Amino acid sequence: MVTKKTTINPLHNKEIKVGYRIVKIKVTPANFNKGHMCEEYGQYQERISTIDLQDKLKVRDEVNTFVHELLHAIVSDMGETGKGGVLSDEDTEEKFVLTQANALTALLFDNKWFVQYLYDKVMQ
Repeated sequence: MVTKKTTINPLHNKEIKVGYRIVKIKVTPANFNKGHMCEEYGQYQERISTIDLQDKLKVRDEVNTFVHELLHAIVSDMGETGKGGVLSDEDTEEKFVLTQANALTALLFDNKWFVQYLYDKVMQ
């Protein structure tokens, strides 16, 4: 009998500080019966300070999705998604977050030396 080794995503059950919040990260499989995480790779739930990421994404998709959801948390913390904020319209917020996450992900993957540079500087 062959046993299948399962690996747990290292992001699962981690916490990240975003502004004044501690945001919990959950990596979960899509549940197509319940409609959970079927149309999206991730979601930020502001009320419960949680980022859900779909399990078993390709590396670049996982990084992009995580950055995307972090940006939702950041702009929410800044107060720009509330009434009168520059990102108060949901479509405008999504377009902003999408374009910024895509650009940042491309920057990081296309310039791996930059990731090491940031790490070295932050850890000094």
